[in-house]
Amino acid sequence: GRVSLDQKLMNDKLRVRIISNATRTERNGVDPTGGDTSVSNALMYSVWGYRPVSPSGKDLMEELYDDAVEMTEDYRFNPVLSAYNEYRKTTTDNLNINGMVDYEIINNLRFRATGGYQLVNYTTERFNNSKTKTGFYHDKNASYRGVNAYYRQNNTNRLLNENTLTYQFRNQGHNVNLLGGITFQKESFYSHDMTSTFITNEIFEMAGFGKSSSTPSIGSSKGENTLSSYLGRVNYNYRYKYYATASFRADGSSKFSQKNRWGYFPSASLAWAFSREDLLKDSNILTNGRLRLSYGQTGNNRVGNYAYRGMLTTGDNSLYPFDSNKHIAYLPTSMHNDNLKWETTDQYNVGLDLGFWNDRVNVVLDYYVKNTRDLLLQADLAPSSGYPSAMMNIGELQNRGLEFSIQTTNIQTNDFYWGSSFNVSFNKNEITKLNDDQIAMTRAVYWDNKYRTMPAYISPIGSPAGLMYGFLYEGTYKTEDFDITTNGNGDPVYTPKEGVVLYSNESRPGDPRYLDINNDGVINDNDKTIIGQGHPIAIGGLNNSFVYKSLDLSFFLQFSYGNDVLNANRMVFENPQGKRHTNMFGSYINRWTEENPNSNMPRSRAVGSQEYSSLYIEDGSFIRLKSIALGYTFQPKVLQKLHIAAARLSLSAENLLTITSYSGNDPEVSTRNSVLTPSFDWSPYPRSRSYSVSLNLTF
Repeated sequence: GRVSLDQKLMNDKLRVRIISNATRTERNGVDPTGGDTSVSNALMYSVWGYRPVSPSGKDLMEELYDDAVEMTEDYRFNPVLSAYNEYRKTTTDNLNINGMVDYEIINNLRFRATGGYQLVNYTTERFNNSKTKTGFYHDKNASYRGVNAYYRQNNTNRLLNENTLTYQFRNQGHNVNLLGGITFQKESFYSHDMTSTFITNEIFEMAGFGKSSSTPSIGSSKGENTLSSYLGRVNYNYRYKYYATASFRADGSSKFSQKNRWGYFPSASLAWAFSREDLLKDSNILTNGRLRLSYGQTGNNRVGNYAYRGMLTTGDNSLYPFDSNKHIAYLPTSMHNDNLKWETTDQYNVGLDLGFWNDRVNVVLDYYVKNTRDLLLQADLAPSSGYPSAMMNIGELQNRGLEFSIQTTNIQTNDFYWGSSFNVSFNKNEITKLNDDQIAMTRAVYWDNKYRTMPAYISPIGSPAGLMYGFLYEGTYKTEDFDITTNGNGDPVYTPKEGVVLYSNESRPGDPRYLDINNDGVINDNDKTIIGQGHPIAIGGLNNSFVYKSLDLSFFLQFSYGNDVLNANRMVFENPQGKRHTNMFGSYINRWTEENPNSNMPRSRAVGSQEYSSLYIEDGSFIRLKSIALGYTFQPKVLQKLHIAAARLSLSAENLLTITSYSGNDPEVSTRNSVLTPSFDWSPYPRSRSYSVSLNLTF
C-alpha cells in the first residue's frame, strides 16, 4: 500500500511532503539469487550429474537414490524428487517512510530537510522431510540429519537525513546557485537463526520445529554502520552558454578507524553550449550542442561494518580446558588493521552532446579515465600471520572507456510513431600498481575442494584485472607421440618421442597436452599463462518503440562482445576424473578412445585433466532479446460510462531469445563474479524466461 501527503502552507513559503509505502513479497522455492560453494547444493550440478535412466526399470520419481552407488556420491541423489519434498519459503516485509520540509527563508534562500526510514524484515523457512537428500536415512548418506528444518529472521533498519541551504541569484546574464549541507545515515541489522535436526514427526512440517530428539542449534549476529557528510556546491552559468560547477564533500564512515575515518572528495566541471553562439543559434540542423569537461573524486567504503577490527568468534566447539572443566573459548578470525582507509577514484571526463533537426536525432559521446588507488580487496597473508587473508588497500587500477548513444525519432505522424535508441560502451582496465614488490595478483575460485587454492585468475601490472590463468591446451597426446613397447609383464611402456614434452611421466595417448612455454622440457606452474579475458570489449543495446493510435510495441536487444567465459561445468561433465558414476554432457561421446584416436577431448580418467586450461575457455559474446512489450491504451470515450479515468492493458516478456556460440546455459554468467574473477560459470541457476500481463486502472 502507499500513502502520500503534499501540502503547501504559509502562502506557499512552506511545503511539507510525506510518502509512505509498505509491501510484502512471498516466494516459494529455491532462491535463484542465492549462492553456495558446496557442490552438493549446486542445483544444475545435481540435475546434470544424476543418471537419466533407472537401471532397475522403475520410474525415476520413485527412486531417491541408486543402490549401486555409494551414497557419498551426492550427485547420485535424485534432485527432482528431493526438490518436490523440500519446503522453501522467503517472506520480505518492506516499509518505507520519506518526508520533506522545504521553507523559503527569504527571497532566493531556501532550507530543505529530508528524512527517510526503511525497515526490511526478511524471513527464511526451510523444511526437509524424509524424502530429501538430508532427511533420508541410509547408512552411507554422509549428509543425513534426519527430518530437519531451518528458520532465519533478519531485520534491517536504514535511516537517512539530509539538510541543505540553497541560494540563487541572477544579474545581467550571470546565474549562480549555491548549496551547502550536512547529511547523516545509519544502517543496523539484527539476525537470528535456528536449525532443528532429527525432528520426530514430519507431518507437522515447520510447526514441529521444536519436537526434535536433538537440541536445536541457535545463532545470531548484529551490526551497524554510520556515515556523516558535509557538502558544498557552486553552480554558475553565463547566459546559459558557459557553465562552471565546483563541489566538495567530506564523508566520515564508521567502517574505518579514527585516523582514516574521513575522506575528502572535490569535483569541478566546465561546459560550453556552443549551439547558443550567434553563428549557430538560428541553425535548423544543429539545434543543440554542448561540450563538457569534468574532474571528480569519489570514495568507496564498501567493506564489512567492522573490517578494520580484529574479530573474535565462538561456538559449541570453541572450548578450552581449565580447572578440569571446559569453558567457552573466543577465537580470533580476522586481523586488526587500523590502516584500512577509503578507496579513492579520480575521474576525468570529456563529453559532447549534439541535437539535430529540432532534436529528432540526439547524440551523446563521452570519454573517461578513472584512476582508482588504495583498492579495497581481500589480500592473501603469509602463513606466519596466523590468518589466511585480510581486507587491505592494495594497489591501483585504471579504467579508460568510451560511451556512445544515439536517440532518433524515425517517423512521427498524427497516428504513428517510431523511435529508436542505441548505446554502446567500451571499457579497458589496467592494473597500474600493486603493493611492495608484487608484480601480479592471483585469485582462486572456490567451487570444489580440489580448486580451493588453485589460481584461476591473474592480475599482472600493466594488464587488465581478472585475466583467466592456466595452461595453453594443445590437444591430446596421440599414439604417434610415443614409442610404444612392452615390459616383462606384457604391459605397454610409453616413451615420448623427441620434442614431445609430457605433463607427467604417467601421461598416455588421450591425456591433455599443454604448451611448454619456456621450452625447459617440463610442464609445471612456470608454463601457466593468460588464457582468457573475462571482461567484455563492448556492451550495449538497441531499443525500438512503435505507437499506432492506441496500440504500442517496444523491444530491447542487449549485446556483449569480446569476453571469454571459463566454463567450469565442462571440467566435471566432460572430465569424470575423481567423480565416479557422474552423468556426462552429450559432448563427452567425442572423447579420445582407441576407436576415436584423433579426438582432442581427453580420454576417461585422463592424467592432468584437472587443470585450468584454454580447453575450457569459450567465447561469451551474445545478443539477447531482453524484453518485448505490447500495450493498448483505452480511449477516454470508452471509459467514461464506466467512470474510469484511464486504463491500459499490456503484455510483456523477458529473456525470450539468446544468440551465442557459448555452450553453457547462459553466457551472461554471474556466479562468483567480481572484478578479479569475471565470467566464471559453475552450476548457475538458469536465467528465467518470464511473461506478464498487467491491467492499470485510474479512477
